[in-house]
Parts: sequence; C-alpha cells; structure tokens
Amino acid sequence: MDELDVGEFIRLYCDSINTKYDSKVLPLSGFYMRIGTKSYSGVYYDALYSKETGLKLTLLLSEEQREQLTDGKNYTIRGYINRSKKFDKNSNISLQFKALKIDGENKEVQLVKEEEYVLLKERFERGFTDIKQLILDQFDEGFKVRVAIITGNQSIVDQDFEAQFSDTGKYHIELFRTNLSDAGQIKDYIQEEDFEDYDLLAFMRGGGTGLEVFDSDTLSQAVLDLRKPFITALGHQDDLVMLSKIADKNLATPSALGTYLQNIGREYDE
Repeated sequence: MDELDVGEFIRLYCDSINTKYDSKVLPLSGFYMRIGTKSYSGVYYDALYSKETGLKLTLLLSEEQREQLTDGKNYTIRGYINRSKKFDKNSNISLQFKALKIDGENKEVQLVKEEEYVLLKERFERGFTDIKQLILDQFDEGFKVRVAIITGNQSIVDQDFEAQFSDTGKYHIELFRTNLSDAGQIKDYIQEEDFEDYDLLAFMRGGGTGLEVFDSDTLSQAVLDLRKPFITALGHQDDLVMLSKIADKNLATPSALGTYLQNIGREYDE
C-alpha cells in the first residue's frame, strides 16, 4: 500500500464509513437543547439529547424549525445523519442530525427537572475533555499524570483498582477518602480539599444501593465548579446517575478505571 499522509488517510477513512442508517429519514426522539444564539449560513447548531445516558446529537435546524421548539421539551424529529462524517483533531467522530420535519412534542415523556437541564446545558456548552489525550499530552511533556481518586472511608474497591493497575511509573495516584453515602458531605469535602496540583479527578465506589447520592444536582454542580477534568467509576452500567452523565469519562467499575489508565500507559510505550 502506498504511503499516506495522516490527513489524507482520515479523509479516506471517513468516506469509507457506511451504515444502514445512511441516506435514510430517521425519526429520533430526545430532549431539545438550544445552544447559542447565532446561526451559521442560516443553520443553527443545537442539540437533541437522551436523559437516560446524557449523550447528545448535534441538531441542525433552520430558523423556522427552531421557532417550533421549546428548550427542555421532548420531541420526535425526522431527519437524516449528515453524510459528510468528519473527525475532530483528536480523531473523534461527531454526528450531526439534519432536521426535516418536527413531528411534535412528546408530552407523555417525563420532563427533565430544571436543575438537571441547567447542568447538562452547562456541560455541553463548556465541552468535554478528552481524558486519553490529556494523559498522552502529559506523557509527551515528560510529566507524571497526577490523579486524585475520591472514594469511601471504609471502601476496599481500591483493591479492585490496583488489581488492574500497576503503572506507577507514569502516574501519581492519591486516594482521598470521605463519606460517599451523603451528597452534602461529599460536596463539602471536595470544596474544602485542594485539588489544584492534580491533572484529573476520579470518583470511585462499588455498585449496590446508595448510588442515588450521585444524582444530586448540588453535588454535580459543585464538581463542575471545580473546573477539573473528571472520571466516574461508580460500579454501575445502566441508568446513569447525574454525575456520570456530566463526567468527561464514565467507566462502569473501579476495575475498569484501573484497566483504562493502565492501557493508556501501555499504548504510549508501544
């Protein structure tokens, strides 16, 4: 095979992606989120997102279509995925959904709380940090990646983490222990601690009961206010809590967190 420039390869790779959803009109439902106030060549770039997962799809609207929609309401919208798939500078795919017809509001769908909507909107507008790229950039600069892991006072899930993680040469890992059964205490703790010297935070606990504390709007807002990239590894996979929805990276378990960090270090060495 002939040698290819990276940019040329990415273009060719994008052009080769084909799915059964291409060129088809799709009815998608989700909560509408208005992003910004300006149009670009007559097109507004808003969002349609899932309350269950916190994932969003960029929604392309005309001014006329936009006037039919209300912030925070659930709609079914017919349209198609933009055929010109593109990668960003980190080779991540960003899908765009071009609206053709708005079927209407799904009033039977449970509304998003105002506090939840505000949090998600702030998170989407601020953007998410590419955790893997952040770590690789630190390695390139010759620095260890400093990770503050917040876990429970009596928790032993750090053993699950350590069973999958042994790359101490590239990371500086420090455990911070607090009561993870009370959202107010967690909020007070992270506000009182100094995480300035850490590159990223991780919230880590095992599964089971009590995960509802991480659904707290006030706790989630306090974490966002730290302005630090963060990971959640809270021992669950489905029905994401709010903190996991707004995390820069969500992993299912403490073991998965150890594997994730370990694999990035191994990949960098290779």
